Amino acid sequence: MAQVLADGGFFEGAAFHCQQAAEKALKALYVARGEWERSHSGVELLSGLRRLEVTPPEEVWTDTRKLDRAYISSRYPGSPGGRPEDLYDRKSTEELLECCDRVMAWARSVLS
Repeated sequence: MAQVLADGGFFEGAAFHCQQAAEKALKALYVARGEWERSHSGVELLSGLRRLEVTPPEEVWTDTRKLDRAYISSRYPGSPGGRPEDLYDRKSTEELLECCDRVMAWARSVLS
């Protein structure tokens, strides 16, 4: 969905879906271990993985921090910085798509 929205020029929607996809990938790591986490913060989800003896690489932390910043700002006009449609462009969205891809690839590698 993120890629479809980006291709259509709906960059704020793409940014939100990047964050959501990464969040769901991280939650899959919990589910695979019989756990459940309710947080929407990828950073909090990564922190909690320590107790499951899963150690994310620094690159995953960096990508997740970038994605977490898009959770609110891509959806709500009253968020700091202005309207969502003014905060995201093709370049920033492409970066988030790449971050999302890396987080999801790492989660898949842990699951396999």
